[in-house]
Amino acid sequence: MAFESPSHTAASSSSSASGNAKKRKTMSDSSGPFPRIRNPRNSLRPKNSPFADFGSYMVEKNKKLREQFDSAASTSSLQDSGDGKKGIFHGVSIFVDGFTVPSSQELKAYMLKHGGRFENYFSTHTVTHIICSHLPDGKKRNFRY
Repeated sequence: MAFESPSHTAASSSSSASGNAKKRKTMSDSSGPFPRIRNPRNSLRPKNSPFADFGSYMVEKNKKLREQFDSAASTSSLQDSGDGKKGIFHGVSIFVDGFTVPSSQELKAYMLKHGGRFENYFSTHTVTHIICSHLPDGKKRNFRY
């Protein structure tokens, strides 16, 4: 093992201190090796996107999903039979959260057959019932209106 003399140790520490000062100066410089990072959400969005932001995209997506559900419901066999009776789930709108028995697809089929609505995304304005096996406390707080 080699021992360094005190004068050599002091010289190396002073040179490394000046080197760190240079590094700090370079890192704080805006034109340095670390360019400014842009918001990744904005950089991934195509420039020719018809949506102004994520919120407008979700509004259009939900509208399309409702239209698809309505078209499937209009062809369902047990829809309003014309005698004035409505389905057992008329006025009920469900949101399925997580794993359930029966599955969310089965519940969607029941809602189609019996006059209810199935929502793919939770909204306090449209959902009347939440179907789940277990609802954590954090989600309970989020779902309250």
